[in-house]
Amino acid sequence: MAAALEHALETDGDRALRLCVALTFWWKWRGLFGAAERGFVRALERADPAVSPVRAQALWGRGYLAAWGGDIAAAVES
Repeated sequence: MAAALEHALETDGDRALRLCVALTFWWKWRGLFGAAERGFVRALERADPAVSPVRAQALWGRGYLAAWGGDIAAAVES
């Protein structure tokens, strides 16, 4: 998973964002909240900043996982 996300981050920010959305519950079930936060932050920085459904899903996923991981400040930021 990490290699696929890294490749997407280097080549296509929007694809990286879609991958992060797809990994939301996988990260949750494994307790990988730090990896999720890093992935979402990097993907959001590289993806098209225009308002879109996938961007909204990514912001929700980031906030959801931050709240589950106990990082309330990051959850509120999302």
